[in-house]
Amino acid sequence: MKVAVVTPYYQEDVDILNRCHDSVIKQTHEDTQHFMVADGHPNYTIKSWKKTQHIILPNRHNDAGATPRALGAISAFRKGYDAVAFLDVDNTFDSVHIETLVNLLPGHDLVTATRRICNRDGECLYEDFTESDGEVFCDTNCLVLSKNCLYLMSHWIVPPEYHLWSDRNFWAAICQSPLSKIHCSIPTVNYYTRWAWHYQHAGQVPPDDSVWIEKTVTGELIHRRHTQEGKTMQAEIYTKTICPFCTQAKKLLNERGISYQEYIISPGMDEESPGPNQFYITRDVLLEKLPSAKTVPQIWLDGEHVGGYEELVAYFEKNSS
Repeated sequence: MKVAVVTPYYQEDVDILNRCHDSVIKQTHEDTQHFMVADGHPNYTIKSWKKTQHIILPNRHNDAGATPRALGAISAFRKGYDAVAFLDVDNTFDSVHIETLVNLLPGHDLVTATRRICNRDGECLYEDFTESDGEVFCDTNCLVLSKNCLYLMSHWIVPPEYHLWSDRNFWAAICQSPLSKIHCSIPTVNYYTRWAWHYQHAGQVPPDDSVWIEKTVTGELIHRRHTQEGKTMQAEIYTKTICPFCTQAKKLLNERGISYQEYIISPGMDEESPGPNQFYITRDVLLEKLPSAKTVPQIWLDGEHVGGYEELVAYFEKNSS
C-alpha cells in the first residue's frame, strides 16, 4: 500500500523540518513518501531530500495549513497513492505509526491513532486517551485516510475567521459521512504542544509563550501570550553575490539578532556550495514572489515585505524603542 504523509510548512527552522521529515523516512512501512507543501515560502533544500515530494504554493494562505494540507492530499490521491496521513511540521511519528495504522485499514475507510502530548523538548507529558479519542474528536496528526475520503478534502477550507477550527470542521464532515472508521489505542503520534491547558493537565506551569484558551458555548477563543524575549523575528533576504547593500542589510539583521534565510540569485551552476540557511535561486523565483522587484536586496520580516536596505534601516528606526 502506497502511503503519502502530507506536511504543510511555512517558515519553520530547518531543524524543525528535519525532525519532522526524519520521523517519516524512518517508517517501517517502506512504501511511504513525504509530501511537503510550502505555503508560499519554500525551503529549496527539501527538493534533494529522499522519499520526498516538494509541492510549492505561490502564495501564503495563512489558514493554519488547511489549504496546503488539502491540496497535498488531493495531489497524492491523484498520483495513485492508496492512503494519506497528515503530520504537522512541529510533530513526529513513531517509526511504526504508518505500519500500525495501515494494518488496521482493510475493511475501513480511515483509521484514527492515539497521541502523546509532549513538551517542546519532546518529553512526554501524558498519553491522550480523552481529548483526541477518535469519537468526539481526532487530531489531524492522528488520521490515516483511504482514497474513499478524497471527496471530503474541501472541508479543510473554511472562512478566514474560522481557520483555527478547520481540523474540527474536517472531523465533523467525517462524522457526518457514511465512512467507516476504526481507532488504534496505541500511542504512535508525538504532539509537541504549545497549548497551556496541556501543561496544566500534566500538573506543570505552562511556558510563557503558550497559547491560552477560554472555552465558550459556541467554540473556543484563542488568547496568545508572547513574552518579548520569547518572540523571535524571522527574515528572508534575496541577494546577489556581489552586492554592497546586501552585505549591509545582512550585517544589520545580524546586529539585531534576527535569523534569516538568504536566497542568492545566481544564473550559473559553478558557485561554491551554499552555507547554512543559504539557497541558490534564479531571478524568476524572486519575480514570482515580487513581480515589481528591480534591485536587491529584497527583504521580508515575519512574512511582510519591507523593501531594500534603506527601507530596512527606516523600519528599524521607526520601530526602535
